[in-house]
Amino acid sequence: MDFLARPETFMITATAGVTIGFIGVIMPSLAYCGKKGERYSFLNHFISELGEVGVSHFAWVFNLGMILAGICIMLASLSLGLILPGFWAKAGLILGVTTGIALSLVGVFPMNKMKGHVITATAFFRGGC
Repeated sequence: MDFLARPETFMITATAGVTIGFIGVIMPSLAYCGKKGERYSFLNHFISELGEVGVSHFAWVFNLGMILAGICIMLASLSLGLILPGFWAKAGLILGVTTGIALSLVGVFPMNKMKGHVITATAFFRGGC
């Protein structure tokens, strides 16, 4: 576990998580064609619609991106929590890992599985705040 308590580990996992998450959102949003033939817009659609199987052409990219980005967030949060001293660092570690798990589960439970999706998306957005 020593490798997790290194600044390089934090920088690599954090950068990878942001990059993977960015690709997982941008690529499907550019190719999105909704139920009425409309293009994706952050103003008119929920971001989760990018992972809706059967509607979004690249739903698999969004869902895989959220799973992988969540894993990276878990590792980055764990790493940073181990590097920094004090109570708040450990509290952030717990909240960050929990938020990363929730993000990964958003990819496991896309909008087609609405009950699981609502729970995991809510946990992610609240944890991210």
